[in-house]
Amino acid sequence: MTDLSAGRRFLAICLVVVLGLNLGLSVIGGSSGSPATVYGRPVLVALGGLLVWQGRGWARLLLILLSMGVLLAGPIALGNGLSPLSTGGAVSWLASALCAVSLATLYAVPSVSAALAAAAPRTSPPTGA
Repeated sequence: MTDLSAGRRFLAICLVVVLGLNLGLSVIGGSSGSPATVYGRPVLVALGGLLVWQGRGWARLLLILLSMGVLLAGPIALGNGLSPLSTGGAVSWLASALCAVSLATLYAVPSVSAALAAAAPRTSPPTGA
């Protein structure tokens, strides 16, 4: 398997995990959130994932910002009195860890970086008149 195809596969797995965790956060917190939060965040994360898939470098930062709720789920649960050894605390910390690892993979794994560089749009310099 080539390095590029392995990178694309890692990238797809990471994007699916991030989208799934954000979708899960929206479903779990759906009764207390506004419709814009419940439906808007997963749509924005999906669109951000599509931009990352197309090789847009800035979209990785957008995914990190949109995933802050999942990234902070463990510390928020701890602040609300849930022990990391309880079921809710363990799930929150697991979601935080999965999201952090998936987002870090977008930057740290060389094959993912190579796949993103290969997918980046090529722009030619404008020709002057």
